[in-house]
Amino acid sequence: QWMYKEVDLAAGESYDFNMWYKTDGAIGFSMEIKWGDAANTSAMQNEILPLTAVNNDIYEELSTSFISNESGTYFIGIHGIADNTPWYLCIDDIQLRTIADYAFETQRLNGDTLIYAGDSHDYFFNIENLGLNDDQINLSMSNEWPAEFFNADGSGPISSISLQADEIKTIILRQTAPATGVEFGEISETTCIFTSENSSNSSQTIVTSTALTAYQDFPLFEGFEAELFPPLGWLNSIENGDKNFERSILGEYPSCIPHDDSEGM
Repeated sequence: QWMYKEVDLAAGESYDFNMWYKTDGAIGFSMEIKWGDAANTSAMQNEILPLTAVNNDIYEELSTSFISNESGTYFIGIHGIADNTPWYLCIDDIQLRTIADYAFETQRLNGDTLIYAGDSHDYFFNIENLGLNDDQINLSMSNEWPAEFFNADGSGPISSISLQADEIKTIILRQTAPATGVEFGEISETTCIFTSENSSNSSQTIVTSTALTAYQDFPLFEGFEAELFPPLGWLNSIENGDKNFERSILGEYPSCIPHDDSEGM
């Protein structure tokens, strides 16, 4: 059977086609992907994926590319073929995108966090070169607290990275909370700026860090009212076994309620 999608293509443009697929694992499935000027079998004259036997029972990614030789409205056709043995062929998350001479994408790998005054924390980013050509990505930032970029192995600091076509590299932003001059719960934003050396492409990501300091504004009171647990400035630690403190609004074994009918305990 065929499944078609109407798309507008431009002459001389490079396109990247991606999708995920799997079967029940039985022998007997094959598939092909083509494009043409109408949604029928005879019009499918341009090959994206040749007829290929498939029997993987976990999702695998198909990634391939093609160049359009004409401009106009066309149809992408996905053709699944089976004999009487296999049960199903699944396809999902289809993506068709243009491939520019220079293009890149950044991905944040870990979230915002708390940093004790005087300590540092590493934020990780993946940078992927999506363009046809090699590129250099320049690294800069707008920051309130001290911060520097490093390679994934910790070497550096660095101010740029070189990427071959289709290459992915991981970099580190090392953020430091000042040892003095910050208050408990103070928030600092660092804007990371990524810029292509060979094009006008750029992107920005904001990293938010919260300072933790020794408590000084006595008296200290904590009623565990907020849903965040442990509360800001508290640490959970398991010394033995596998049990730990957790916030509750109602105990079960035995039944109990928070002190003074408050919201949590």
